[in-house]
Amino acid sequence: MTPTRALSDANSLLYEWKEAIGYRIQMRACGNWHLPAQGRVKLSIHVAQFVGAMTTGLGMVIRDDLGSFMVARTVCFPGNLRADEAKVIGLYEALSWNKNLTMDNIEVEMDVKVVVDAFNSGI
Repeated sequence: MTPTRALSDANSLLYEWKEAIGYRIQMRACGNWHLPAQGRVKLSIHVAQFVGAMTTGLGMVIRDDLGSFMVARTVCFPGNLRADEAKVIGLYEALSWNKNLTMDNIEVEMDVKVVVDAFNSGI
């Protein structure tokens, strides 16, 4: 899956998800983690590249409005991608995962501004 396709799929998934069950999702770029607003949960997406093994790993963590750990998930796939490409795929994976968890009032935070801007613009 290409990063452009992953972003497009993530936006489609988000739109369908929001329409079907009325969840509210906010997304922002941030270098440092901050607590989500009261009554919300925060999904953080992280990427690790294992160059020697030609593998990219994704880590996703959901915390409540007190910063307490709720649930996490990891995904590995072959290849070494640029950080923005891996984050787009991570965003798609995270939204798919969260759809199955049926959490609402979620904030998504990641540190790749170009991905956040593209997502928020609806590309």
